Amino acid sequence: MRKKNPFSFILLLLSVTIVPLGASITATYIPDTNLYFTIGSSPFAPSDFIAHLGTLTFYIPDNQLFAPSLVDMTATNNFSFTGPVTEYNDWQTGLPVYTTQTKTGRICAVTTVKGKTTYKEIWGQAGTQPLTDTSGNINTSVFVAEIYLVGYQTASHFKPGAIYSITGGTFGSFNVAVAQNSNGIYNSKEYISVNGQAIPSNGSQPAPLQLISNDAVPLPYVDPDHPYSTVDYLFGIIEEATFNVDNAIGTKATLAAKAQLTLSNSDPEKSYGVAIKFEDGNHDETFSLGLDGSKSIYTIGYTLRFLSQNVLGGVPISWNGLKEGINEQNILITGINATEAALAPSGDYSDTIIVSVTPKDTL
Repeated sequence: MRKKNPFSFILLLLSVTIVPLGASITATYIPDTNLYFTIGSSPFAPSDFIAHLGTLTFYIPDNQLFAPSLVDMTATNNFSFTGPVTEYNDWQTGLPVYTTQTKTGRICAVTTVKGKTTYKEIWGQAGTQPLTDTSGNINTSVFVAEIYLVGYQTASHFKPGAIYSITGGTFGSFNVAVAQNSNGIYNSKEYISVNGQAIPSNGSQPAPLQLISNDAVPLPYVDPDHPYSTVDYLFGIIEEATFNVDNAIGTKATLAAKAQLTLSNSDPEKSYGVAIKFEDGNHDETFSLGLDGSKSIYTIGYTLRFLSQNVLGGVPISWNGLKEGINEQNILITGINATEAALAPSGDYSDTIIVSVTPKDTL
């Protein structure tokens, strides 16, 4: 698996038609794929601890924009993140003393209306949240809302270069709507299409969008001395082997294949880790070999072993201690029942395994 920044292509189709106010407004939402904490910049204070989550942009052909809002939100009001935190300095060295603690934050939206840039707290559990407190027509052709996670504690409590894991709260999903007039979003809501999203003709709720792509992603704390870097992971299976079933009977184990994970653009002084999952095509917890690749004729159950652990299908295993360059581990087969193997019809037995690799925090 090789991690690359995605490219977003937006095709804007122009047509002329007579439509109700608001229907000609469109929007795009681009979630940030490289999430990290850093110190605040205007309109936040330099002491704030913030992470950019995504950019929501409205396009308004007639400059008539009333109460742009996030609606149908399922995000929680508050979020918890865990990692090194300091509350005091060592009395001898004067350096911060860090312990693992959990701190909290909330979602905020930064907007600029008539030349003034401000931020507004977004309470997801309210369901509907106007992105600005401005009343009446905002009178603009483009309106941008930058979405952030903002800590309640100042940045000085956190350790630059450290990793913080989201341990509480859900970012969830949302839709976008505007008010049809100055009566406000609660009295005249109209859905707006985001990224070409289909809006039901009867005005009902469309299929929602996700605020971020992965709630479980860990966030590093980035500053000038600890810049953000994207580590590339390239995964492959090498030395796929044909094996004798007799060599995997009971507690005996034999080589089935070798997993190879190549890291590039990583810090050679650091160690990295991934969560690796093995699944068959049926997403079962157990594994079996099928006669001529088919499991409808005869199967022989087996246990997959990786990193000295027996694998459960779909359950992640931590592969830690990864370094820049090539990292390899054996994939073994064991636990075959002798009677089941002895009764098996003659032929070739095989299984197809799907391997998923998810990078995690720097260890």
